[in-house]
Amino acid sequence: MKKMVIAMAMLVLLLGCSSQMQQVQQPQMQNVAVDIKLVNRDSETLYEKQITVQKGKSLFEAMIENSVPFEYKEFSFGVMVTSVAGVSPGSEEYIAIYKNGKYASAGVKDFKLDEDMNVEFRLEEIKPPA
Repeated sequence: MKKMVIAMAMLVLLLGCSSQMQQVQQPQMQNVAVDIKLVNRDSETLYEKQITVQKGKSLFEAMIENSVPFEYKEFSFGVMVTSVAGVSPGSEEYIAIYKNGKYASAGVKDFKLDEDMNVEFRLEEIKPPA
C-alpha cells in the first residue's frame, strides 16, 4: 500500500513538472498597436491606418504584412521610403519618419515596433547645410 501511495505521489509530481516545463517553453506572442500616418508640410493627414503587429517586428515588415501602400529604394546605407499611399515628396522634400512625435533614430527597416506607438511619415523640406 505504501509503495502504491509513493508511486502515485511521484506520478503526480512528474506530471506537474512536465506541464510547467511545457508552459515555460511556449512564449506568448505579444502584439502592439501602431497608428501610421502620412502628413504633409501643412500638417494635413493624407493617409492613416491602424495596424496590430507582433512586438519586435520592423516597421518595414509590418507595413508589407498589413498592406500599407508604400514604395522604397534600397541603398548601401539602408532602405529609404520614396512614397506612401501614392504620395511622393516634391523635388525639395523628403519623407521623414517620426515615432510618437520625435524624429526617428532608425530607418524603416531598422525601426523596431516594441510598444504601442504613433508613426508619422512627414513630407519635410530639404534644407541646405548652414
